[in-house]
Amino acid sequence: MSPELDATVSPALLKRRQGKSCFNFKSVPDAELLTELKALTKAGFDQWKEKKWL
Repeated sequence: MSPELDATVSPALLKRRQGKSCFNFKSVPDAELLTELKALTKAGFDQWKEKKWL
């Protein structure tokens, strides 16, 4: 993960993080966390694409 994106992760989602970029859920998370995770994934993908790593 990038430091820029890491700074945007909410405390609620940080509680679910294991390692640098894995998020674990024992049950279905609420819609807010899923929305945040989707946005974070898209932002990471866009960063990689911008750097031509994809």
